[in-house]
Amino acid sequence: MRVTAYIRQKDAAKNDLTSRATVYFRVRDKGLDVKCASELQINPNHWSQERQGYKSRVALVDDDARNLFDTSVKELTGIIT
Repeated sequence: MRVTAYIRQKDAAKNDLTSRATVYFRVRDKGLDVKCASELQINPNHWSQERQGYKSRVALVDDDARNLFDTSVKELTGIIT
């Protein structure tokens, strides 16, 4: 079973700080492919698909908020698996 977190890309300008995108989770296993939305939201410019969380060099968000968000994504991924 493979679980990935992703966002549906919205068109966000480079300096746009107000846009929010919902974090979705995708579960794939053999013939199963399920996608579901979460309550987590992030600015599309700050999302890293490789890390499945905040980009490492985002200075506009404090470390506590970034760590809380990244931990929430990892916890939800763990619950799903």
